[in-house]
Amino acid sequence: MNAVIKLMGQLAIVLATNASVVGQDRPASPPTPDSSNEKSSARQSTNFLNKPLLLHTLEAHTSFVNAASFSPDGKTVLTGSWDETARLWDADPQSKTWGKTLRTLEGHTNGVSAASFSPDGKTVLTGSDDNTARLWDADPRSKTWGKPLRTLEGHTRSVVAASFSPDGKTVLTGSSDDTARLWDVTTGKP
Repeated sequence: MNAVIKLMGQLAIVLATNASVVGQDRPASPPTPDSSNEKSSARQSTNFLNKPLLLHTLEAHTSFVNAASFSPDGKTVLTGSWDETARLWDADPQSKTWGKTLRTLEGHTNGVSAASFSPDGKTVLTGSDDNTARLWDADPRSKTWGKPLRTLEGHTRSVVAASFSPDGKTVLTGSSDDTARLWDVTTGKP
């Protein structure tokens, strides 16, 4: 299971592992002090709790990273920051550009507080304190890769949550204006 840790101006990709014993869903109980056989067995079974392993730190944003999401295939990461940008990162450890910024998404006029991928991974959605959400081309084979596709306007305060429907045809935004809105991806209309 992958987890993302948000840090000031950077992002760390962490591989989180669960400590478990083969055939069990939870770690073995600690050994009792009066049984040496149980001590040996428990020590071999758990081999200590597995700790998260830092894989890479993503550094390029110049302010807080507020949002982070993996693409459906897990090979790209999307981040949003108070530096008014979102970034697409290479998250494929087999790639020569692993951990590098692939594209910087510029256009918001205030911090980016929400970021998500479409189910097919070809479009990303960002929400911002500039009261807008934006759809961006995230397909590296496209001539408009990293460019805005449309701006969703209508909220009167910060857009703090943004996600795609399972079919990718509708997006949902949540705002500090006490509303949530459903938008058509094709037209950008609520």
